Amino acid sequence: MVSRSVIRLFSLLVLTLSVTALPSIVHGDYPPPSNGTTPRTQWVPSGPASDKIFYSFFDSDVSELNAICVGQPIGCTPSIDLTDVPVPGSDLQSAGCVPNPSVNGGCAENDPRFWLTAPTEQLGMLQIDFNHASKLWGVTFCNGRDNVIAGVTQCSDGVGGASITASCPNVPAPHTGDCTWAALNIRQGIAALINCPQFVIDDTPSIGPNAVCMDNPTTPASGALHSGYPNDNANPCSGTVPTGGCIPGAPNCGSVAPLVGSGCNAVGPYSVDPTTDNVVSLGTAGAYKLGGACSWDVILGCGTPAISAEHYYNDLTNSFGTNVPRCGGSGQPACPGGGVNLGRDFCNAAQHFIKAGLATGVNNVCELTGEFPNLASPAIPVVFKGRASLGRDNMWRGLTSSVCQLIALGNVNCSGNGQLYSQEIGLGTAHQQVFRTGCKNGAADGSSCATQGPNTPANTVALGQPFTQSWDFYTGGFFFPTPTPDSLWSLYDSSFASNYCGGAAGEEPPNYDYVCNPRNDSWGEQSQFLSSTSAALAALQVAQDIFGNHTFTKVIWTPSIQYAYAKGWNGVSNAAGIGIAQGNPWTLLNAWSAHPAISGPTIRWGQKDATASLNPFTFSSVVESDVNIEIYDPLLITNPFAPTQIIGWQANFFRVETHATQPTECPASYTNSRGTSVVGACVKMTIRGDIPWHDIITACATPTAACLGDHVVTASDIKFSFASFNATGALASPGTLNTIDIVGLDGTSAGLAPQLPASAFSAVGGANGAGISETFLFLLHSNNAYAINDLATVPIIPQRLWACQANTPGTKCTNVQHMPNGFLNPCITLDTPACTADPALLGG
Repeated sequence: MVSRSVIRLFSLLVLTLSVTALPSIVHGDYPPPSNGTTPRTQWVPSGPASDKIFYSFFDSDVSELNAICVGQPIGCTPSIDLTDVPVPGSDLQSAGCVPNPSVNGGCAENDPRFWLTAPTEQLGMLQIDFNHASKLWGVTFCNGRDNVIAGVTQCSDGVGGASITASCPNVPAPHTGDCTWAALNIRQGIAALINCPQFVIDDTPSIGPNAVCMDNPTTPASGALHSGYPNDNANPCSGTVPTGGCIPGAPNCGSVAPLVGSGCNAVGPYSVDPTTDNVVSLGTAGAYKLGGACSWDVILGCGTPAISAEHYYNDLTNSFGTNVPRCGGSGQPACPGGGVNLGRDFCNAAQHFIKAGLATGVNNVCELTGEFPNLASPAIPVVFKGRASLGRDNMWRGLTSSVCQLIALGNVNCSGNGQLYSQEIGLGTAHQQVFRTGCKNGAADGSSCATQGPNTPANTVALGQPFTQSWDFYTGGFFFPTPTPDSLWSLYDSSFASNYCGGAAGEEPPNYDYVCNPRNDSWGEQSQFLSSTSAALAALQVAQDIFGNHTFTKVIWTPSIQYAYAKGWNGVSNAAGIGIAQGNPWTLLNAWSAHPAISGPTIRWGQKDATASLNPFTFSSVVESDVNIEIYDPLLITNPFAPTQIIGWQANFFRVETHATQPTECPASYTNSRGTSVVGACVKMTIRGDIPWHDIITACATPTAACLGDHVVTASDIKFSFASFNATGALASPGTLNTIDIVGLDGTSAGLAPQLPASAFSAVGGANGAGISETFLFLLHSNNAYAINDLATVPIIPQRLWACQANTPGTKCTNVQHMPNGFLNPCITLDTPACTADPALLGG
């Protein structure tokens, strides 16, 4: 690794761990570690073993790795204990690092200062995002909708969601005026410039030796069947399908000879039985017939053997793994290193741009010629925003170079010619320029989603700001805390694109790409809400095919991760698909050192970037989640070594019920202020009644029954949290959509109470008594395959601090009622001030 002697530290934050009511861990029984090998660890569902977390925020991955001495001379002393950045390949002996203690500490596997975890395929994905509310080179993307016609279709993408008329000039016949076609070809043209298998090789020094390509927005670590680059065993079969369907991972995808398949068919086409999620022979009656990744490219399709989505040939790439023009042929410049480069994927990218109406032809190396004004000199340049973290720097640099070579006659840097503006940004800037919808969520300044955004370069200019303050495409990345295959729905359903596509108003919603396609919604929602896991996964196959053949984003790779943590620390668990700390609260609860650098012990946790928002309604990055997860806990939590196992955390008991199984508890239908709903299932839950909020330490310094009673987690807090995240379009919103309401049980007859009963609370709010548990029901729309997983994703926040604090005209915060102690009334009935998040608190 290159020399990294200067550590830039942005800021520090110390968090005192105060979940004091949970049982403590017993230390001293960990096996003795040996140098160069991660010691075996165990996890215990307990309260914190260490007193504090000391967060150190750095300005880059490199600076954080420097702080724990990765790749540094042996004289370096770690200044942090845990990291949130995987060790890069340049420091792994397995990827070519040459041990030299005086230079690099002996490579990470042998470094005496820190442990190195075993590799795990991350539950994450890195990709190229497209802004579907924007207009790229004169072509209106219109939220990824189908049947968008120039001069006819109205797209709600102007300032404040105002209608704008679709445009896509110069699209050649037979697709003249078809803006859906033009926008798709722009996205597929950019995608065709990426050689994913070569990228993960070229980027090994940054992303490590075991990163793998992806084609679908469903991580391979989820285990869900998918079509795409064959990086795991979850690909469909080709040829003769064995009885019972394809068995991914088995020899030839089969079971017992002679009933075996003829091998994995990673790119399609294939058919799926909707009742079993098994791959069956093409043409099977009742099966979903899917094109697979080979069919997504509208020019080449499956007629040309595909390697992965939009990637058909292994021709020459630049040093970053993106495709370059032809060279070495007659009348062509020489190729670096000699030879001939046919540049077939690069030429395919050019043809996509021609079909989009951006140019009329190519020169002898497939650079565009005859460019129309919307590409040659657009009114607003297309804006490409890149990130440096997690290996994305090379993708940003490589794609910038290849796009420029395509549209600017081989010039590798066209950022200054008015066609493309390419800029690398940090997390704080990404919050402002990429993730924000323009909605202010009814903030104190009186603005709302009806008067702001969506966030596009054109709207930014219209609002008096430079076009550079927005984006058109972006090197995005996501990390998932569980292997539940719900990312396609939770990131790209219309309901999560703020209120521009019919969802709840949100300042930083999950779907900042503004993908609002009804067919994508329909199948994505089926993959989430069908009651049978097999049926849900089969629907996911269709959703992935729709997502892929629209190229809503270009998913590229998922990393294999290994983390460093300081010697002397025990209780550090390496969660499957996650790692040691980020998204793994067990390490932060169990970690303990007999000789910490800061007494307490205090865990020094490095963070690769600064935070821009710690508000639970607006945070949007994993770094911000790292802080929030230590403040606000969910009701349920996952086992770090088996992430599909959900266990109670704030709950002592939970059980899925239906009206058929428990008719006296779970109703067949339910009516509240939002109407009458069919109840698909219920989850009966009992919370402990003795879990305090953090501020109990200062607020109840002089303990009284009243103070202790109103500073513990109650059913009111739970109902308020689900109602508020559902209404505000936050990252936690997807986990609330299946919930109709949360109601109480009458303790005497176990009959259904219409709302959370007032008797559950003392006269001053809070629990009815110290340590008295509460039992209640989640009423669910659907008894879906992931009902319990949904409940585990929602943080619980204190109702008394976040609900309407005072009367605010024009909002639901009217007639705010307080109890005798000054606290708000508990959340009993939806859509009342006590169950509504105060708009003045949502934008901070």
